[in-house]
Amino acid sequence: MDRLTVTGGLTIEGWQSWILAALVVWLSTAVATLLLPLVFLREAMDNRGEAAHPNS
Repeated sequence: MDRLTVTGGLTIEGWQSWILAALVVWLSTAVATLLLPLVFLREAMDNRGEAAHPNS
C-alpha cells in the first residue's frame, strides 16, 4: 500500500510523491536552519546596541 489519505482530502499516492514530499520537508527545514538564527542574532545585536546606548 503506497497511498495515504488525510481526513481533509489530501492524498499522497505513488513513490514520486513520497520522495517529493520528503524533499520539500528537508529543504524547508534546511532553509529555516540557516535563516532563523540570522534573524534572532540581528534582533539580539539590535537589543544589545540599545542597552549600551540608552539615551540614543
